[in-house]
Amino acid sequence: MHVAREARVRSRAVLLEAWRTALSSRAFSVLFAGLTAAVVLAITMLTAQVEAQRESVRAAFEQERFRTVSLVDSHDKGVLPATMHARVGSLSTVTRAWSSSESFEVWNGALADGARVSAQMVDARWDRLPLTLTTGRLPAGPGEVLAEDGSATALGVDETGGWVEDATGRAWSIVGTFRPDHDRAPRSVIVPWQAPTPVRQVTVVAASMSDVDAVTRAAAGLADVSGPGDLTVERSDDAAALGGDVTSTIERYAVVIVATVMGAGVLVLGLLSLLMVHTRRQEFGRRRALGAGRGAVIGLVVAQGVLVISCGAVVGALLGSVAGAALWAQVVDPSLQASVVVATVMLAVTAQLPSAVLAGLRDPVRVLRTA
Repeated sequence: MHVAREARVRSRAVLLEAWRTALSSRAFSVLFAGLTAAVVLAITMLTAQVEAQRESVRAAFEQERFRTVSLVDSHDKGVLPATMHARVGSLSTVTRAWSSSESFEVWNGALADGARVSAQMVDARWDRLPLTLTTGRLPAGPGEVLAEDGSATALGVDETGGWVEDATGRAWSIVGTFRPDHDRAPRSVIVPWQAPTPVRQVTVVAASMSDVDAVTRAAAGLADVSGPGDLTVERSDDAAALGGDVTSTIERYAVVIVATVMGAGVLVLGLLSLLMVHTRRQEFGRRRALGAGRGAVIGLVVAQGVLVISCGAVVGALLGSVAGAALWAQVVDPSLQASVVVATVMLAVTAQLPSAVLAGLRDPVRVLRTA
């Protein structure tokens, strides 16, 4: 008990002396604290920027087109039930779903020799399809269709409407034109579903990227598949992988920059510590001559470094948090900030050890003689 009390008193005395020494050596203390604050500030701001970029990438790949999955009857075997899109669309992880037929050609019924465009029958609620009306209205019956803006132009019809027909003599009135919301939405001419048309493709939109795999499995489980080649799943795997690659690349560059900043800062702190010990060699010589042991001198130098560097690291972390919130609206995780502060202090103090040992090993007689 007595030994522990003496140790606490001695430690308190060393810290007090280190603080007084730091105050008396203001130039070096400001340099140490300022450099440490700059290092932690840079790391904290970089962390906030990386998190903002990661959120931006995540938001970009949460777009609907990347969450869209299409299940295609590869060999026209009728493996997709007519009710499949309705059953899949009832899942809580699905925002919308629709069935579509094999494409067929239609042309302007008033211009028999005009351009031909592709058409598809679509089975879905028209107001749930990913498209934006540009003119007209949604179809209200089986004899009305929508035409994509480009297809309407190719057919030679305008906002006043027109009609199209196919090779079997079926005819439909164009009651509106539309713009697809993304590249995986229905395109060209969309025709209301007519039984008993076989389902060629079922398209499903997951609520989030994390739901895509589960939604794909659920949808595929509803198909009447007898072999592995009967059903083709088309999804934005490349987009999801690209999102992960972009995020990984950002993080790798951030790690390199952090390591470079940390390494440069620690190196400079080590050199500054050597300069400080050399400048204060007479002081350390007098302390040794007055009976201070090598360990006491080393402890004094290290304690001074810990106090000054810790203050600088905390200030840098606070400034970095404010800057990150102001510039990128990102608040760095406090536990991560604490880790950065502790790591910076430990590395900086480690860089000071050679100069602290040098101060403790100096011969007091030689130092005082050359003073």
